[in-house]
This record gives sequence, C-alpha cells and structure tokens, in this order.
Amino acid sequence: MKKIFLLTVGLMVLTAGVGAQELNNFSFGRGQRVQSPVIGTDSVTFNFSAANATAVTLSGSWAEGRGGAVQMTKNGNVWTAKIPMPEPEIYTYSFIVDGISLNDPQNVMVQRDGSRYLSMLLIDGERSANYKEAPQRGTVSHVWYDSGILGINRRMTVYLPYGYEDNPDKRYPVLYLLHGAGGDEEAWISMGRAAQIMDNLICKGEAVPMIVVIPNGNPGQQAAQTLGLPVKTFERNDPASANGYVRNRALHRQALPHRRQARLTGHRRSFDGRRPHHHRGHHVPRHL
Repeated sequence: MKKIFLLTVGLMVLTAGVGAQELNNFSFGRGQRVQSPVIGTDSVTFNFSAANATAVTLSGSWAEGRGGAVQMTKNGNVWTAKIPMPEPEIYTYSFIVDGISLNDPQNVMVQRDGSRYLSMLLIDGERSANYKEAPQRGTVSHVWYDSGILGINRRMTVYLPYGYEDNPDKRYPVLYLLHGAGGDEEAWISMGRAAQIMDNLICKGEAVPMIVVIPNGNPGQQAAQTLGLPVKTFERNDPASANGYVRNRALHRQALPHRRQARLTGHRRSFDGRRPHHHRGHHVPRHL
C-alpha cells in the first residue's frame, strides 16, 4: 500500500511539473510582444524582433520604383523603421534580415503572388474604401469542372452576389475575370480583393448584382499550385487549340450546380463604373 501511495504522489508531482513547464512555454516572451505594423495618423511603424541579426532592411511596394528599401534601427532586440503615411491603397512588404527575405511574423494579412507570399499593408482612405468588408457579402466558392479540350479536372473561383440563393428566377449578368501573368484562379480574390470590391459596389448601387467567374488561365494547371497537383504539358501552338474562344453555356451549369436553370445574360464590366457591353452568348476560353 505504501508503494502505491508513493507512486501516486510521484505521478502527481510529475504531472504538476509538466503542466507548469507547458504554462512557461505558453507565456514565454509575453512581456516582449512586438506589434507590427503600427498605423499612426501620419506614419506607419514596422517592428521586427531579431536579437542576433546584424542588419535588417524594410522593403515595400509603396515607394517609387521596384520596392522601397529602408534601413531599420535596433533598439534592444527589436528592429524598427518608420515611414511617412502612404497614399490609401494595398501594399506589400517584407524584411530583409542579413540578406534573407522574411515576412512580418506579427501581421496576419498576407498576399500570395504565384509562389511568393508577402505581408500586406492596407491604408484606409477613399481609394481603398472598397477593399474592406461590406455590410452585405456575397459568396465565394471554388468549383471543379471537367475540361474537355485538356482532358483534366480543373478548378475555378465563382463569386455570387448577396441574395443570389434567394432569387432563383432572377437574371444575373456575368463577368469573366482573368488574372495576370503568374496568377491563378485565386489571384483576384486574394490579391485583388474582387469579392470585397463587388460587395461594396453593389451595396452602394454603383454596380448591378452580378456573377463573377475567375478561371485559371494556365492551361496546364488543374488548380492553384498551392494544392500541389500535377501540371500537364500543354502545347499552345497545337492546331487543336485554334479558335480558343467559343460560345459555351456548359460552364455555367458546372459553375452554378445548385440553380436548376441558370438564367444568365453575360457581359463584361470593369470596376470603373462604365456601362457594360451586353451580349447574348457567353464567350468562354475553350481551354478553361
């Protein structure tokens, strides 16, 4: 009985010790928490904790040219840089620590540009007002479909305006939005904040409620490279790829599977508020 008692006491002491160590691990550095970026009234301050670094540079897209470099100064274990308040817009930045580019570990806002991830800075103002969340939000989904010409299953991003599900008989215009070089079906949503822009324009009455279809313009990709899917070799000069744009309504049925009969009147419309050009057919890239 005595042995059992001593064993029980020993286990209790060990458990308490492990618990205390876990608490210490959890609270480690609590008094040294770094905040970054810190947006003031006329400036933005960036802080980066790197006790053993010898040189840290702030590189951002707000300066003229390709990235503005600012040498950071060390105060204790924290490197700091302050810049004048940029114009309202979305910017990206990184820290160059002894020659190695690192994101801001204190900033949860990140943009992906192809294979690069960069910390994001959003400066409030009239120009960037539509980049923030609107009172009423649409739905963004990733839709898989079969590509006949490529013979692979592919993914696209679809934005449905607020109230779409509640109006099954309403006709909606469609905007086909293609990304730039290095992008994919996620680019306009993550980098371009297309969903926030559409939500705000619709809420303000500056755009009619519309469907936005964002395909992956890289014919060899099944989806964004972050999914790690195999890439198919695609010969762009193959005669089979001629007449790449065709009238095709099948894509709509795959993009909007929950609507029995999608009544769509397609058009393209830019975000500058100009009137759209309506057309009866839906011109979809054939390789999509």
